[in-house]
Amino acid sequence: MGFTWKDFRKGMQTELTVASNIRLFDRIKQTHPALARFDSPEHLVDWLLDYESHGIDAEDDVLRSLRNLHTAGDQNSTLWLAILLLGLWPAMEWAFCRIRRLYPSDAEAAGSIWDAVCGRLEKNGLWEKPRIAKRLMYAAWTNSRRQALRELSRKNRETSLDQLMGALAQADNKLEKAQRPGEEDTPHSPKSITPAALISLPEIFDSEKQPMDVLQDRLVHEAGLSRSDAELLIDHIIIGEKLVDLAKAHGISSSAIRKRFQRAKAQLRESQGDFPKKPVTFFLSGDLGRQEGNSPFPNTTGGDA
Repeated sequence: MGFTWKDFRKGMQTELTVASNIRLFDRIKQTHPALARFDSPEHLVDWLLDYESHGIDAEDDVLRSLRNLHTAGDQNSTLWLAILLLGLWPAMEWAFCRIRRLYPSDAEAAGSIWDAVCGRLEKNGLWEKPRIAKRLMYAAWTNSRRQALRELSRKNRETSLDQLMGALAQADNKLEKAQRPGEEDTPHSPKSITPAALISLPEIFDSEKQPMDVLQDRLVHEAGLSRSDAELLIDHIIIGEKLVDLAKAHGISSSAIRKRFQRAKAQLRESQGDFPKKPVTFFLSGDLGRQEGNSPFPNTTGGDA
Protein backbone atom coordinates (compact mmCIF):
# COMPACT_ATOMS: atom_id res chain seq x y z
CA MET A 1 0.00 0.00 0.00
CA GLY A 2 1.36 3.41 -0.94
CA PHE A 3 2.00 6.46 1.17
CA THR A 4 -1.25 8.28 1.99
CA TRP A 5 -2.28 11.72 3.21
CA LYS A 6 -3.03 10.17 6.62
CA ASP A 7 0.52 8.77 6.73
CA PHE A 8 1.83 12.27 6.06
CA ARG A 9 -0.04 13.62 9.07
CA LYS A 10 0.90 10.66 11.26
CA GLY A 11 4.59 11.18 10.45
CA MET A 12 4.46 14.79 11.60
CA GLN A 13 2.52 13.85 14.74
CA THR A 14 5.30 11.41 15.61
CA GLU A 15 7.76 14.31 15.55
CA LEU A 16 5.88 15.91 18.45
CA THR A 17 6.33 12.93 20.79
CA VAL A 18 10.01 12.13 20.20
CA ALA A 19 11.81 12.58 23.54
CA SER A 20 14.66 14.61 22.05
CA ASN A 21 12.18 16.98 20.41
CA ILE A 22 10.29 17.48 23.66
CA ARG A 23 13.56 18.38 25.42
CA LEU A 24 14.43 20.74 22.55
CA PHE A 25 11.04 22.44 22.85
CA ASP A 26 11.44 22.90 26.63
CA ARG A 27 14.83 24.49 26.12
CA ILE A 28 13.90 26.76 23.22
CA LYS A 29 10.70 28.15 24.74
CA GLN A 30 12.73 29.71 27.55
CA THR A 31 14.15 32.23 25.07
CA HIS A 32 11.06 32.69 22.87
CA PRO A 33 8.26 34.55 24.68
CA ALA A 34 5.65 33.57 22.08
CA LEU A 35 6.19 29.90 22.99
CA ALA A 36 6.66 30.24 26.75
CA ARG A 37 3.02 29.55 27.64
CA PHE A 38 2.96 26.07 26.08
CA ASP A 39 3.80 22.90 27.98
CA SER A 40 4.66 20.76 24.96
CA PRO A 41 4.61 20.68 21.15
CA GLU A 42 1.20 19.00 21.28
CA HIS A 43 -0.15 21.75 23.53
CA LEU A 44 0.97 24.35 20.98
CA VAL A 45 -0.71 22.48 18.09
CA ASP A 46 -3.96 22.24 20.05
CA TRP A 47 -3.81 25.98 20.75
CA LEU A 48 -3.35 26.80 17.07
CA LEU A 49 -6.32 24.61 16.16
CA ASP A 50 -8.56 26.25 18.78
CA TYR A 51 -9.41 29.45 16.93
CA GLU A 52 -11.57 30.72 19.80
CA SER A 53 -8.65 30.70 22.22
CA HIS A 54 -6.54 33.42 20.61
CA GLY A 55 -6.52 36.37 18.25
CA ILE A 56 -4.81 36.88 14.90
CA ASP A 57 -1.90 38.90 16.35
CA ALA A 58 -1.00 36.21 18.90
CA GLU A 59 -1.24 33.51 16.23
CA ASP A 60 0.99 35.46 13.85
CA ASP A 61 3.62 35.89 16.60
CA VAL A 62 3.70 32.13 17.18
CA LEU A 63 3.89 31.32 13.46
CA ARG A 64 6.77 33.77 13.00
CA SER A 65 8.64 32.14 15.89
CA LEU A 66 8.16 28.68 14.40
CA ARG A 67 9.34 29.88 11.01
CA ASN A 68 12.41 31.59 12.47
CA LEU A 69 13.32 28.51 14.51
CA HIS A 70 13.06 26.28 11.46
CA THR A 71 15.14 28.50 9.17
CA ALA A 72 17.80 29.27 11.80
CA GLY A 73 18.13 25.78 13.29
CA ASP A 74 19.17 22.31 12.21
CA GLN A 75 17.67 21.78 8.77
CA ASN A 76 17.52 18.02 9.43
CA SER A 77 14.98 18.67 12.19
CA THR A 78 11.39 19.13 11.08
CA LEU A 79 9.89 19.70 14.55
CA TRP A 80 9.07 23.38 14.08
CA LEU A 81 7.66 22.94 10.60
CA ALA A 82 5.62 19.93 11.79
CA ILE A 83 4.11 22.04 14.58
CA LEU A 84 3.31 24.81 12.12
CA LEU A 85 1.62 22.55 9.56
CA LEU A 86 -0.30 20.48 12.11
CA GLY A 87 -1.52 23.71 13.67
CA LEU A 88 -2.87 24.74 10.27
CA TRP A 89 -4.21 21.29 9.39
CA PRO A 90 -7.75 22.29 8.31
CA ALA A 91 -6.22 24.69 5.77
CA MET A 92 -3.71 22.00 4.74
CA GLU A 93 -6.57 19.60 4.02
CA TRP A 94 -8.40 22.33 2.11
CA ALA A 95 -5.36 22.74 -0.16
CA PHE A 96 -4.80 18.99 -0.49
CA CYS A 97 -8.40 18.25 -1.52
CA ARG A 98 -8.17 20.83 -4.28
CA ILE A 99 -4.94 19.59 -5.84
CA ARG A 100 -5.09 15.82 -5.18
CA ARG A 101 -6.76 14.95 -8.52
CA LEU A 102 -3.93 16.74 -10.35
CA TYR A 103 -1.29 14.36 -8.96
CA PRO A 104 -0.82 10.60 -9.50
CA SER A 105 -0.65 9.83 -5.76
CA ASP A 106 -1.17 11.16 -2.25
CA ALA A 107 2.59 11.16 -1.79
CA GLU A 108 3.22 13.50 -4.73
CA ALA A 109 0.41 15.84 -3.73
CA ALA A 110 1.61 15.96 -0.11
CA GLY A 111 5.20 16.48 -1.25
CA SER A 112 4.12 19.35 -3.46
CA ILE A 113 2.40 21.13 -0.56
CA TRP A 114 5.39 20.51 1.70
CA ASP A 115 7.78 21.92 -0.93
CA ALA A 116 5.50 24.91 -1.51
CA VAL A 117 5.41 25.75 2.21
CA CYS A 118 9.18 25.32 2.52
CA GLY A 119 9.63 27.63 -0.44
CA ARG A 120 7.63 30.33 1.35
CA LEU A 121 9.78 30.20 4.47
CA GLU A 122 12.33 32.49 2.81
CA LYS A 123 9.76 35.04 1.64
CA ASN A 124 10.10 37.71 4.31
CA GLY A 125 7.18 39.77 3.01
CA LEU A 126 4.73 36.96 3.70
CA TRP A 127 5.78 36.69 7.34
CA GLU A 128 5.86 40.42 8.04
CA LYS A 129 2.19 41.06 7.22
CA PRO A 130 -0.85 40.04 9.31
CA ARG A 131 -2.91 36.86 8.78
CA ILE A 132 0.07 34.68 7.98
CA ALA A 133 -1.85 31.39 8.07
CA LYS A 134 -4.35 32.40 5.40
CA ARG A 135 -1.76 33.82 3.02
CA LEU A 136 0.68 30.95 3.56
CA MET A 137 -1.88 28.27 2.74
CA TYR A 138 -3.23 30.19 -0.25
CA ALA A 139 0.30 30.59 -1.61
CA ALA A 140 1.02 26.89 -1.06
CA TRP A 141 -2.19 25.91 -2.87
CA THR A 142 -1.61 28.18 -5.86
CA ASN A 143 2.01 27.09 -6.19
CA SER A 144 1.15 23.37 -5.97
CA ARG A 145 -1.69 23.77 -8.45
CA ARG A 146 0.47 25.73 -10.90
CA GLN A 147 3.22 23.10 -10.67
CA ALA A 148 0.76 20.26 -11.31
CA LEU A 149 -0.89 21.97 -14.28
CA ARG A 150 2.49 22.80 -15.77
CA GLU A 151 3.61 19.18 -15.53
CA LEU A 152 0.35 17.98 -17.07
CA SER A 153 0.78 20.47 -19.90
CA ARG A 154 4.34 19.29 -20.49
CA LYS A 155 3.27 15.64 -20.58
CA ASN A 156 0.25 16.12 -22.83
CA ARG A 157 1.66 18.67 -25.22
CA GLU A 158 3.99 18.29 -28.16
CA THR A 159 5.93 20.92 -30.08
CA SER A 160 8.86 21.24 -32.45
CA LEU A 161 12.08 23.17 -32.68
CA ASP A 162 10.43 25.24 -35.42
CA GLN A 163 7.67 26.33 -33.06
CA LEU A 164 10.12 27.08 -30.27
CA MET A 165 12.28 29.28 -32.50
CA GLY A 166 9.23 30.96 -33.99
CA ALA A 167 7.91 31.75 -30.54
CA LEU A 168 11.29 33.19 -29.57
CA ALA A 169 11.17 35.46 -32.63
CA GLN A 170 7.68 36.66 -31.67
CA ALA A 171 8.90 37.41 -28.16
CA ASP A 172 11.73 39.47 -29.64
CA ASN A 173 9.32 41.41 -31.86
CA LYS A 174 7.09 42.26 -28.90
CA LEU A 175 10.11 43.36 -26.88
CA GLU A 176 11.43 45.51 -29.72
CA LYS A 177 8.05 47.22 -30.15
CA ALA A 178 7.79 47.83 -26.40
CA GLN A 179 11.21 49.47 -26.44
CA ARG A 180 10.11 51.91 -29.20
CA PRO A 181 6.88 53.36 -27.84
CA GLY A 182 7.17 56.58 -29.87
CA GLU A 183 7.28 54.89 -33.25
CA GLU A 184 4.02 54.76 -35.15
CA ASP A 185 2.72 51.30 -35.82
CA THR A 186 2.17 51.75 -39.56
CA PRO A 187 2.24 49.02 -42.20
CA HIS A 188 5.32 48.71 -44.37
CA SER A 189 5.14 49.69 -48.01
CA PRO A 190 5.26 46.83 -50.55
CA LYS A 191 8.79 47.85 -51.54
CA SER A 192 10.05 47.21 -48.02
CA ILE A 193 8.73 43.64 -47.83
CA THR A 194 11.36 40.99 -48.54
CA PRO A 195 10.97 37.28 -49.33
CA ALA A 196 12.59 36.50 -45.98
CA ALA A 197 9.96 38.55 -44.18
CA LEU A 198 7.19 36.80 -46.10
CA ILE A 199 8.50 33.32 -45.39
CA SER A 200 9.65 34.05 -41.82
CA LEU A 201 10.95 30.53 -41.19
CA PRO A 202 13.33 29.52 -38.42
CA GLU A 203 16.81 28.51 -39.44
CA ILE A 204 16.60 25.02 -37.96
CA PHE A 205 13.47 23.95 -39.84
CA ASP A 206 12.77 20.83 -37.81
CA SER A 207 8.99 20.60 -37.70
CA GLU A 208 8.74 17.17 -36.07
CA LYS A 209 6.40 17.30 -33.08
CA GLN A 210 7.97 16.03 -29.88
CA PRO A 211 6.95 15.71 -26.21
CA MET A 212 8.20 18.47 -23.95
CA ASP A 213 10.68 16.25 -22.13
CA VAL A 214 12.19 15.05 -25.42
CA LEU A 215 12.55 18.62 -26.69
CA GLN A 216 14.13 19.64 -23.38
CA ASP A 217 16.66 16.78 -23.67
CA ARG A 218 17.55 17.94 -27.18
CA LEU A 219 18.16 21.49 -25.96
CA VAL A 220 20.52 20.07 -23.34
CA HIS A 221 22.40 17.53 -25.47
CA GLU A 222 22.37 19.21 -28.89
CA ALA A 223 22.34 22.90 -27.99
CA GLY A 224 24.46 22.62 -24.85
CA LEU A 225 21.98 24.41 -22.56
CA SER A 226 21.90 23.59 -18.90
CA ARG A 227 18.83 21.60 -17.90
CA SER A 228 17.51 24.51 -15.85
CA ASP A 229 17.88 26.93 -18.79
CA ALA A 230 16.20 24.47 -21.17
CA GLU A 231 13.32 24.11 -18.73
CA LEU A 232 13.07 27.89 -18.42
CA LEU A 233 12.79 28.36 -22.21
CA ILE A 234 10.04 25.76 -22.52
CA ASP A 235 8.12 26.95 -19.46
CA HIS A 236 8.13 30.57 -20.62
CA ILE A 237 7.95 30.29 -24.41
CA ILE A 238 5.89 27.14 -24.93
CA ILE A 239 3.91 26.61 -21.71
CA GLY A 240 3.33 30.36 -21.30
CA GLU A 241 4.49 30.84 -17.71
CA LYS A 242 5.27 34.46 -16.90
CA LEU A 243 8.87 35.24 -16.00
CA VAL A 244 7.76 36.98 -12.82
CA ASP A 245 5.93 33.82 -11.72
CA LEU A 246 8.91 31.63 -12.60
CA ALA A 247 11.14 33.95 -10.58
CA LYS A 248 8.90 33.48 -7.55
CA ALA A 249 8.84 29.72 -8.02
CA HIS A 250 12.65 29.59 -8.16
CA GLY A 251 13.08 32.03 -5.29
CA ILE A 252 15.08 34.57 -7.31
CA SER A 253 14.51 38.14 -8.44
CA SER A 254 12.70 39.11 -11.64
CA SER A 255 15.89 40.68 -13.03
CA ALA A 256 17.81 37.45 -12.37
CA ILE A 257 15.26 35.30 -14.20
CA ARG A 258 15.25 37.73 -17.15
CA LYS A 259 19.05 37.48 -17.38
CA ARG A 260 18.82 33.70 -17.33
CA PHE A 261 16.21 33.76 -20.07
CA GLN A 262 18.25 36.09 -22.29
CA ARG A 263 21.34 33.93 -21.75
CA ALA A 264 19.48 30.75 -22.64
CA LYS A 265 17.93 32.35 -25.71
CA ALA A 266 21.29 33.62 -26.94
CA GLN A 267 22.96 30.25 -26.43
CA LEU A 268 20.19 28.47 -28.31
CA ARG A 269 20.57 30.79 -31.29
CA GLU A 270 24.36 30.39 -31.30
CA SER A 271 24.02 26.61 -31.32
CA GLN A 272 21.53 26.34 -34.20
CA GLY A 273 24.24 24.97 -36.44
CA ASP A 274 24.62 21.98 -34.12
CA PHE A 275 21.10 20.74 -34.84
CA PRO A 276 20.65 18.32 -37.75
CA LYS A 277 18.88 20.14 -40.58
CA LYS A 278 16.34 18.73 -42.99
CA PRO A 279 16.56 19.61 -46.73
CA VAL A 280 13.91 22.08 -47.87
CA THR A 281 13.29 23.89 -51.15
CA PHE A 282 11.04 26.92 -51.59
CA PHE A 283 9.43 28.20 -54.77
CA LEU A 284 8.59 31.87 -54.27
CA SER A 285 6.44 32.04 -57.40
CA GLY A 286 3.20 30.19 -56.77
CA ASP A 287 4.47 27.73 -54.18
CA LEU A 288 5.42 30.11 -51.36
CA GLY A 289 5.98 28.16 -48.20
CA ARG A 290 5.82 24.74 -49.87
CA GLN A 291 8.29 22.18 -48.60
CA GLU A 292 9.56 19.84 -51.29
CA GLY A 293 8.15 16.35 -50.75
CA ASN A 294 5.93 17.48 -47.89
CA SER A 295 3.65 20.24 -49.16
CA PRO A 296 1.32 21.79 -46.59
CA PHE A 297 -0.93 22.97 -49.45
CA PRO A 298 -3.24 20.76 -51.57
CA ASN A 299 -2.33 20.32 -55.20
CA THR A 300 -5.30 21.88 -56.98
CA THR A 301 -3.84 21.88 -60.51
CA GLY A 302 -4.10 18.14 -61.01
CA GLY A 303 -0.47 17.97 -62.16
CA ASP A 304 2.81 17.40 -60.45
CA ALA A 305 4.14 20.05 -58.05
